[in-house]
Amino acid sequence: MNMTSRTAGWVIGLGILGSSGAILAAEPPSATELYAAARTQQDKPELVLVGTIDEDGFPQTRVMSNLRHSAHGASKLLGAEDFSSYAVTRATTDKLKHLAKNPKMSMYYQTGGEGLLLMGQGMVVTDRKTRHAVWDDTFKQMGYSGPDDPMLVVLRFTPTHGKFYYQREQHKLTFPHTASAPAVQGARKNQEK
Repeated sequence: MNMTSRTAGWVIGLGILGSSGAILAAEPPSATELYAAARTQQDKPELVLVGTIDEDGFPQTRVMSNLRHSAHGASKLLGAEDFSSYAVTRATTDKLKHLAKNPKMSMYYQTGGEGLLLMGQGMVVTDRKTRHAVWDDTFKQMGYSGPDDPMLVVLRFTPTHGKFYYQREQHKLTFPHTASAPAVQGARKNQEK
């Protein structure tokens, strides 16, 4: 069994073995730590599972590039406390039909033993400035000619709530409806850009 020294005793799994030999419960993460870890988790995987609801009310999930990953230019558009994300898709995909009828969308980020599920709203972004900022030359491998390609559609996902499997526990996350910064007491507010 792997044990790590702590000031109060020994850590065993999720509990702390105190000097009396009793296993004490580990302290849950603070809200600030939890949301910071969730944001870090969101940036890790190169791929993300994206879900929409089809015409019959069934979830449709597909793998897409994680534009929050540092390999993509879109990662620079979003602040450190912003859980929103972008995705690019072809103008003829079913997900656009799904979002037109029901804007609910989910994104699931998985690495190792941690998984982050975010649920919220997806919308098509049409402004040229954002399309160019999101554009990445790797999209040419998907058949797009450039950021003004009419087949390229940029989606913005804004989460309202989520679940984060962190430190072997599932934690619920909530976000204000008017902004995408975490609803954590004492969290810094997004600065105007």
